[in-house]
Amino acid sequence: MRIYKNIPKRILSLCLVFAIGISMGVLSDHFVSENSRFQTFTEKLFRSEVCSNTLTLHYTLAHPEKKGIRKPEATLGTALSDPAKTTSLCQEYEKELKSFAYSRLSEENRLTCDMLLLYFHTRASLGKNSALDEPLGPGLGVQAQLPILLAEYTFRTKEDISDYLKLLSTVRPYFQSIIKLEKQKSQSGLFMSDTTLDRILKQCHSFVANPDSNYMDDIFAQKLKAFSNPAFSSEDQKKLCTYHHKLILTEVIPAYQELADSLESLRGTGKSSRGLAFFEGGREYYLYLLQSQTGTYVPVGQIEKRLSAQLLSDYREISSLLKQNSSLIDRLNQCSGELTLTPTQMLEKLPELMKKVRGGCLIIEKAGEITRETAVKMSLQMSQDTAGMLVILEDTKEGIRKALGRDEEFARKFTEKVNIPIFSIDELVEFAKSYAQELEYEIDEMGVLALYNRISSIEKLDEATTLFEVKDIVDEAVAKSEKGGFKKAFSVFASKRHGQGDRKVLQEKDFEE
Repeated sequence: MRIYKNIPKRILSLCLVFAIGISMGVLSDHFVSENSRFQTFTEKLFRSEVCSNTLTLHYTLAHPEKKGIRKPEATLGTALSDPAKTTSLCQEYEKELKSFAYSRLSEENRLTCDMLLLYFHTRASLGKNSALDEPLGPGLGVQAQLPILLAEYTFRTKEDISDYLKLLSTVRPYFQSIIKLEKQKSQSGLFMSDTTLDRILKQCHSFVANPDSNYMDDIFAQKLKAFSNPAFSSEDQKKLCTYHHKLILTEVIPAYQELADSLESLRGTGKSSRGLAFFEGGREYYLYLLQSQTGTYVPVGQIEKRLSAQLLSDYREISSLLKQNSSLIDRLNQCSGELTLTPTQMLEKLPELMKKVRGGCLIIEKAGEITRETAVKMSLQMSQDTAGMLVILEDTKEGIRKALGRDEEFARKFTEKVNIPIFSIDELVEFAKSYAQELEYEIDEMGVLALYNRISSIEKLDEATTLFEVKDIVDEAVAKSEKGGFKKAFSVFASKRHGQGDRKVLQEKDFEE
């Protein structure tokens, strides 16, 4: 949503309108005043929204003073809200937006007006169902997101550092507002299930487990060192780091512990462990989430059909391309070379690695094995100038879920998700046949049966057999077939080991392990 135009462009456009109006003698005061009035409204609205808490302001505007905005006292705000008041405010905004003479607004202001009307109408539709809102969550909840938002808090000025330190001291009152909200949800029968609770508690306990070696201390020290301000000597940096560590020990960690203890006391009060559809107003709340988070108002059933059709189409296209040219899988595998690192090694080499692949592609295989610390540091690196770098996480659905669950901000860096259907054993065998033909081989009936057995033997419960593995099996069979030199070659012709088009034939014994 663009509320502000570029100021110089706006001035220029108004000057052009003025010039045209003078030349034609039709300058409309109403046109100018209506746009000015609308601009005043959106600026007021923007100021109100952006100053709701320090994190919102800091992540929205690098220099709020250039917009004439004075920074309020550093605070995280509160998780508590009055649903009726929020709905009423949204309705008031709707009413005021509809009061503008739409036909007199500029094209860009009309677009802004339309977007704001849609936003406030959608937000007002939440109504009493706002009680289903949950600030905590096993993947992207506040308890996981907050450390990342604080870790990525950019230091542009000395005041930013001061605000950041003040924010650390407001974590406890902010979490206390969450505790109060969760108690209200518990009393209404809307508290989370014990399964979800366990996952959230695990994250809280993990954060407080090693208070003297919290990763936030290391990140703060790194950011402080990189802060280009000669006013901070080495001694100043040391003092600030000491003070930061004290705040982590006396404010942040106790806040997390208090949150965990309070949530534990509410265990068993969640009345349903099933989805939103089983709560009163759950379906309406889901629709609100879909509309507000995606910006689409297409019916859910239609969206599901579109996604299924697209996935099926993509899968068929991939299968067709691989059958036509199996060498594509080699080219994919050779993308920018192969680098195998343990999670520890990856953490150590991360800055160097991210710098090396700038402007290129970084593929992380078995992404579920990366640690939370690695995810945090990767998120920080990805927030910097990456010159169009593409980062791909590769793993099973469960592995990807684990990787994205390490922390909120890391997960938000990934905007696209591609689900590749698992190849059936029949499809894998067909791929093997096609690949063998490209090598000028064919597989006889007994060889096909042996191939089925080989593929079945490497199938795992939690990991599907890949095309790479099938390709390796065929390559191995070809190598066995070619073994033996002149004597082998003579026996090939004598035993009719040639099929259609004089292709060599792979037999059962070629596929034996």
